Amino acid sequence: MSARDAKHGDHYGDKKRPTRDHSRYATRDTDMGPRMSANRALLLLSTALWAGAGTVSGVGIARAEEASHDARLDSDGDGLADADEDVNHNHRVDHGETDPYERDTDGDGVDDETERRTGTDPAHNGLIDFPEPMVFDMVRGLGSEQGEIEINTLVLVPTSPVAAYWAPEIEAAVVDNFALELEVGLLNIDLEILKFAFQGTVGMKEDGSVGHGLQGLVEYVIEEDAFISTALYILGARLASSLTLVALVGPALESHIGGKTYGGLFLNFTLAWAPHPRVIIGTEQNFEWFPNAYLIRWMPQIHWQACARFQIQAGFGLRHTDRHTSAEAATRLIAEF
Repeated sequence: MSARDAKHGDHYGDKKRPTRDHSRYATRDTDMGPRMSANRALLLLSTALWAGAGTVSGVGIARAEEASHDARLDSDGDGLADADEDVNHNHRVDHGETDPYERDTDGDGVDDETERRTGTDPAHNGLIDFPEPMVFDMVRGLGSEQGEIEINTLVLVPTSPVAAYWAPEIEAAVVDNFALELEVGLLNIDLEILKFAFQGTVGMKEDGSVGHGLQGLVEYVIEEDAFISTALYILGARLASSLTLVALVGPALESHIGGKTYGGLFLNFTLAWAPHPRVIIGTEQNFEWFPNAYLIRWMPQIHWQACARFQIQAGFGLRHTDRHTSAEAATRLIAEF
């Protein structure tokens, strides 16, 4: 029994209520036959109802009032009830929840109720979180939480030769700070690449200003019958209140089935500025090198958080492969759950 139950329940539950002596009615009922037996039954029924009413009006109403009070309780005064912020009542800020004791859970200067009402995510701060690169996105952001799921599609369109490369994928944080990804890559309508990736956050400063992690990727290039394996170190740093840097660097290995194996290098760094919690403006630089091929990409981009669970990214830049340079347009549509 909880302390609250003990406080209210013992009064009528464990302590016996004084009972009335109805023995005098027994003789009269016996003497006067069925009519008085009926009267006795009514009297006993009314007595039972009187006793029960005491229980309902005492414990029941008190508990109902307390439940109503708990449902309305707003500890941080942000306009959201505690029960609506800590939905599963486990005293933790889980995925999809906000802190009932902090008006502004993500610390971006906008209270939780306002963010929910306007459609931004009150648990993720666009000014503090490390935005992912658009073209080479991470599996999940640093500090991912168990239960996060994202479905997105990248579309790349170089101007010479004109083609459409698009890559739908699904990402999921299976536990806190660890996520998996499955992706397919298509050139126009032809399946080109199958990709599996995983990522873990190694550490994060308490104020969210610096974080780092590791990412592994395995891609199967169907046309070349080759596997490309990449191991990356990830560093995220907040350089100023609204300026962040995300860098990924590491070795790669291209292995052709029944053929040669090449070592390579991968480098990606993205500078992002968040002038508004809904908007991120950035520039992504990507460099991939193998002895038989290389790629250099520069992609200015903008990210718009349309609502708490949907984001649109778009960019236009340049790419250089081997001895060919082309302009390139890109977009990524993201749905988070």
